[in-house]
Amino acid sequence: MYSLLAATGILLAGCFETTEEVTINADGSGSYSTTNDMSAVMGMLKSMGGAEAEEMNKVKVDTIFSLAGHVDSIPSLSAEEKAMMKNGEMKMNIDVAGEKVVFSMKFPFKAVTDIPKYNALASKLMGETMKKQMGGAEDNPMKDMPEQSTMESYYELSFKNDQIKRKLNKDKYAGVGSDEYLTGMKEASQMGIPITTTQVYNLPRPAKKAEGKNVTLSADKKTVTVKSSLNDFFDDGKNLEFEIEY
Repeated sequence: MYSLLAATGILLAGCFETTEEVTINADGSGSYSTTNDMSAVMGMLKSMGGAEAEEMNKVKVDTIFSLAGHVDSIPSLSAEEKAMMKNGEMKMNIDVAGEKVVFSMKFPFKAVTDIPKYNALASKLMGETMKKQMGGAEDNPMKDMPEQSTMESYYELSFKNDQIKRKLNKDKYAGVGSDEYLTGMKEASQMGIPITTTQVYNLPRPAKKAEGKNVTLSADKKTVTVKSSLNDFFDDGKNLEFEIEY
């Protein structure tokens, strides 16, 4: 059983309301952006009290910057990830006292097949950013956090010039119970904070098919929205599968 402090550490590094938006141009190029809103946990954090809560309460940042100048600050990045990161930008709006924590990242891509790579890169950068913003103190709740993982890592997400598909990796999902990070997030979410993901795909032409749980299609059939939750994921991994053809 996770302690409140450990659960809070996992929540801080996690993403409560994540919105990913992909815009695909006719030639296959486009942009990938992700916004992570973690404001919901701030009230809980402040109610904990203690030295660590008082220290976090001082954190206030509102800025936008290119990621190019921060490439060498994350040693775990591969050469390919560093090259991808150079074209990105990040927005940070943190006001712990005002119970607001929002991070946004945006990257251009040349081909739809690169989108899963940017998804993975954004997740890695978020984890590293939160450790730097909230880390440092000996009693910090993120200090002994298990290795970060994501729901997306249990799926095969494929992009083609006319298809987007997310398929469950059944073999990997069979061992999800031993994933300390996600099971910790599940336990932490029982504090009453929903953990959700919304994916928005802006297509270059109308969709011919948009199937899956919680998949909605706009009136002009050029925007597909997919909503997922951690509860859906643990109830049945197939809940997060979808397929779009356009």
